Amino acid sequence: MLTKTGWAGANDALLVWDRNGNGTIDTGAELFGDFTVLPNGTLAPNGFAALAALDANGDGVIDATDPAFAELKLWRDISQDGVSQGGELVSLADAGIVSLNLAHSLKNQRLANGNTLAREGTFTRADGSTSAMGEFRLATDTFNTRFAEPVEVPEPLKTLPTMGGAGNVRELQQAAAQSSSLAGVLAQFQNAGTRAEQKALLDQLITAWADTSGMAKSLEERASGKYRIVYEAFGNERRSSSIDTVAFAAISSGSVSGSAGLMSDAGGLYLSERYRNLISDWSRKLHVLEAFNGQYFFNLPEKKSQTDGANDPLWQVAA
Repeated sequence: MLTKTGWAGANDALLVWDRNGNGTIDTGAELFGDFTVLPNGTLAPNGFAALAALDANGDGVIDATDPAFAELKLWRDISQDGVSQGGELVSLADAGIVSLNLAHSLKNQRLANGNTLAREGTFTRADGSTSAMGEFRLATDTFNTRFAEPVEVPEPLKTLPTMGGAGNVRELQQAAAQSSSLAGVLAQFQNAGTRAEQKALLDQLITAWADTSGMAKSLEERASGKYRIVYEAFGNERRSSSIDTVAFAAISSGSVSGSAGLMSDAGGLYLSERYRNLISDWSRKLHVLEAFNGQYFFNLPEKKSQTDGANDPLWQVAA
């Protein structure tokens, strides 16, 4: 999947290492960041740590005394097409740079263009002057995506309605080609006799479309029983007003069968039917939004998200 991201300007330069020696920068592995594989096989925690792995003599700088210095280049994407071309790669020496200083400070500064300056250090030129270099987290637009490989649509499905997808969801006919459930609902929608009948199918259609994203349909599915999930409130409707404390105590003690060891309120028989339905409907709507935006909005404790505020405690999650 191709995702729209922020990028370096034509007057900026990316530090790169043509690891396969083919004269171009073709993968993210040739940049420095938290996906750089260290010599011990683990991933670097950040770009400066990835660069530090090349400090052969351990003096805190990358310079001509380190063998890798001669292999490093600056990439100025002058054409702004995201593809390295002839004339866009230059060695550090040819750029007048004599050393890259590994000392750095944590910044986490959001820039006007949406990118974030995560860490900042300095480099030294041949004339002794220094300037800033930094590790940046590029802004990502996970809504405006494009699948690199299209799906072949069978002839019978080509007569069905279609529209563009978004996030992790393919164009409608292509998605239907991967899901008989979606294809069935889409055919019902097409054959509906009235607009009212079509509107009645919309929730089912959109949910079936979202289900083709490959993303988890609920927080419970992602938690895999590792966390207890409690839904405290939906608007003015509170869990405390919807719980049968006697049933909850009985299920907790094991005297009656309950809901998967009380690991989640979803389906919890100690809650009113209305509140259980609120959980189910809210989870379905959230799944649709996440699928069409290409990212999870709320995360488990050990996870991170590209979405601001994604780790805010909407759910009470306990180990």
